[in-house]
Amino acid sequence: VHETEYLFVHVRSPPIFQHLLTYIRAWAQRVGLYGRAYGYLSGYSWAILCAHICHTFLSPIKSLSSIEHFSIDEFFSLVQQFFTTFAKFNWLSQS
Repeated sequence: VHETEYLFVHVRSPPIFQHLLTYIRAWAQRVGLYGRAYGYLSGYSWAILCAHICHTFLSPIKSLSSIEHFSIDEFFSLVQQFFTTFAKFNWLSQS
């Protein structure tokens, strides 16, 4: 938990990042892909993946203060980018 809190502080856009992470974690739990004890990604690992998506796909001109409020379209665009990116990700050469 403490590592994830540390990540929240250092990620580029905390509000949308936190919502994305909550959504992705809930999805992973629902489909049975959550939990280091079961051989799947931990909460911290999901946070790293979400941070990568936020860092890569959010507009570089947006600052922390200007992204306090975000639209539902921006949020679901990031969700779509998450699944698109990691569905096509070459885990052997890019990890």
